[in-house]
Amino acid sequence: MDVSTETLRKSFREMPDNQLVKRWRDQSFTEDALPIAKAEIEARGLDVSTAAIDRVREEEREQDQAIRRRQVGYAKEIGLSFLVRSGLVGAGILILLGIVLSLFR
Repeated sequence: MDVSTETLRKSFREMPDNQLVKRWRDQSFTEDALPIAKAEIEARGLDVSTAAIDRVREEEREQDQAIRRRQVGYAKEIGLSFLVRSGLVGAGILILLGIVLSLFR
């Protein structure tokens, strides 16, 4: 399916900076879209140098770690709630341990 130049411009114009930089980093533009994306990046004054892309990767890694910590926290809360409500302390600890360990695989 052919996408018009204007459609590409509009799409890139509406795209958040971080998404546009990620797509540039991943080289996920068609041959037709590449110069349009480059023009949008330049118009915004976005830095797509190797150092800037490395910073984006580090931010993504930190966000992933924060999500993982929240997931572990939720798993612990659920497990502890289960233990208290059911009275199955021994079994609950094993279940909780299994959940937490599976999150780190």
